[in-house]
Amino acid sequence: MADLVITASDVVLISGATSTHDAAEAVTAGNWVYKASDTTVGVASNASASKATVAGIALNSAATGQPVTYAKDGAEVTIGTPATLLAWYVLSAAGATSPVADQTMNDYGSLVGYGSSGTAIKVTIVNTGEQAP
Repeated sequence: MADLVITASDVVLISGATSTHDAAEAVTAGNWVYKASDTTVGVASNASASKATVAGIALNSAATGQPVTYAKDGAEVTIGTPATLLAWYVLSAAGATSPVADQTMNDYGSLVGYGSSGTAIKVTIVNTGEQAP
């Protein structure tokens, strides 16, 4: 199964809670983000335990130091690409979304959501903190 290809302009909040922090690095709408500090977020990745602790999905693009709003656990977000009925995980590629089959040895498991309709994802974050053997 292929990774989700999310186009930034298609990312729209349908419902749910959001939070806003400054970007610790450039963030693109549709990237999964983690809390880099109490006041900043960075682009999530399953390559390290800290970056795999996902906080949500970015709703806007932001340069370093600019505000980025992200949808939190429980939110529903239009992503503009088919995602129906599949569980999705954060990928080692910066902020990317993949099916579980794409997780490999030494990846940190972070379930980020599941397809809730043809082009939407229900943000359902489970940060396991566990590394694949």
